[in-house]
Amino acid sequence: MNNLQNLDLSNNRFENLPTKSLIYANKLKSLNFTQNDIQEVVNFHINFHAEGGILDLSNNNLYMFIIAPREAEGLIELILRSNKITDPSQIKLKYHRALLKLDMSKNFITGLNEKSLQLPVTLTNLDLSSNNIETINPSSFYCVQHLHTLRLSHNNLKNVNHGVFRGLNSLVNLDLSYNQISSLDSAVLLDLKYLKFLSLRYNHMNSLDSKAWLNHKTDLIVYIDGNNLSCDWLGNVLADYNNGFSKMHPAVINSPMEENTLNGIPCIPGPKNLYRGSKNEGDDHNMITDERLLLTSQKILEAVREQTSYLRKYIWRSVLLEADKLNDSKANVA
Repeated sequence: MNNLQNLDLSNNRFENLPTKSLIYANKLKSLNFTQNDIQEVVNFHINFHAEGGILDLSNNNLYMFIIAPREAEGLIELILRSNKITDPSQIKLKYHRALLKLDMSKNFITGLNEKSLQLPVTLTNLDLSSNNIETINPSSFYCVQHLHTLRLSHNNLKNVNHGVFRGLNSLVNLDLSYNQISSLDSAVLLDLKYLKFLSLRYNHMNSLDSKAWLNHKTDLIVYIDGNNLSCDWLGNVLADYNNGFSKMHPAVINSPMEENTLNGIPCIPGPKNLYRGSKNEGDDHNMITDERLLLTSQKILEAVREQTSYLRKYIWRSVLLEADKLNDSKANVA
């Protein structure tokens, strides 16, 4: 048992984890307890390999999992897919700083608030897809500020409000596909400064205001297939990207063959669903024009700063060379 690395105890009738039987198996890399009848895990005394281990508890009846300090050392990935989790606050893992990946997909979570996630700040991947999530309150993910990937697909989200993603400054991948988000303002995602991939696929979305992405820090690919966005909106967004005004690039995974498309991206023709269409359409147009002028001015200023910095370095180097020559001349005379 001391050298055991992979143990598969799936498809049995375990109601509890046999932690006492495995207390000396401290080199485990993979522990599989899928397809059992485990309802709760408390006092987890199994340790894993120094390189890290995976615990898979998918397809049980689990609703509670608590790891106390100094328990489950070496556990870096926990899979709780397809269980009976309704209250995510009963998954208490915040003291387990080694954990990097957590899968709670295919459960029965209906909402999230600032106290729902009792998870370690070091977590990098969180999967909450295929639940019944309808509402997410502001700061719900504030405790997991180092997340790189967050999956919220296949839920019942209709709105994304300001502050929902507060604190997620390191997030790179966000999956909001297969929800019911008919309208989205990019301003609600301003906290995600380094977001690179956003999936909005199959939300039947008819409005996506992308103005806030004009100042996004990194290139951002937004997957929009399966929506109802207008060709006017798509043409303007593609023009902003191609002209360097925006770093947001719309894309699709599967390009349809028989639909109206621009650059292989489907869109709805006609005057409807204009991304600038509103009661204050003229004001919106003027604001976007002002933002473009501001971006152009910023780029010019950055170029001027670079040239100025180069000139300063060149002049300073010349001054130093002249000083060295003068010192050499004085030394020769002396």
